[in-house]
Parts: sequence; C-alpha cells; structure tokens
Amino acid sequence: MFTDGPMAMVAASLRQVREVAHEIVVAVDDRVPVADLGEVVEVADRVIRAEFVHPLEANLDWLHRQATGDWILRLDSDDVVSAALARRLRTPGWDDGITHAYLQYRWLWGDPSTAIDQAPWWPDPVLRLIRNLPGIARFDHGAHQVPRVAGAPQFWDDLLYHLDLLL
Repeated sequence: MFTDGPMAMVAASLRQVREVAHEIVVAVDDRVPVADLGEVVEVADRVIRAEFVHPLEANLDWLHRQATGDWILRLDSDDVVSAALARRLRTPGWDDGITHAYLQYRWLWGDPSTAIDQAPWWPDPVLRLIRNLPGIARFDHGAHQVPRVAGAPQFWDDLLYHLDLLL
C-alpha cells in the first residue's frame, strides 16, 4: 500500500489481512507527520516514508519491488478485503499454476451493506494479486493503467470492498 491515510483506517484495513500476509509493506507519503504513524507501525512489518508521485501508478513498480513475499496483494487505503478472499488466501494450494488474479471490486455506497450494481461500477474486476517474480509485471505510469503481467490470469468472484463513496 502507498498511502497518506487516514492512518487509523489504514491500520484497520491491514489488520484484515494480517493473518494471511507473510509481510505487510506500507509506503507512507513523506508529508504525513511521523507522529501519525503509530497504528500503522503496529500492524505493518515495514513502513517506508517516500515521496508520492502522481498518479499512483507511477509508484507501483517501486512499491512492488519493496515486497519480499511470494505474492503481492496491493490495497489502497480505502479498500477492505472480504472474508471470502481472506479464506481463499488461507487455503493451501490457492496459488497453484497462476501468476495473477483479478478480484471483484465492490463500490460500497450509502452504507456498508449497499454496493453499486450497475456499469461502470459493476462488474469491476481489478488486478490486485500478482506473483512476486522479477520481470513478471510491467507498470505503466498513466492514471488507471492496469499492469501487464506474464501468464494466464484468473478472474475470481472474491470481493475487495472499496470505501471511497462511503467516506
């Protein structure tokens, strides 16, 4: 994750994946005061202060290179992993024969039990899970550009909740 907060929400989101994550790496915009990082430091394995370059995609190649685990699940500060996705990631063999997976992005709206179910918000597959192998992914620097990843993708029904419209 590359974030500028809010740090309490970031920490809460990361706690949802703590039990399935080998490593949690958070890059924090260097304009965020060090005093605000407490909760994130408690849940993350590494917190890196860095200069954020717009758009987010311009940072993704560097961000992915900070991870040392076998897989990278990239989250934004306003994303929450569904219970079903966490279960899948705890299940041995979930990664057999794949290099990357698209998740279903659910745009929550109004309240946490309501999601937009019409285009362009649904279906909204997002590439957020990539095997951490050198050279497997290429990241364009344009806004909303999807990484190009070698290998055949899988499209999962597991949800990644997007809280932007609730916030």
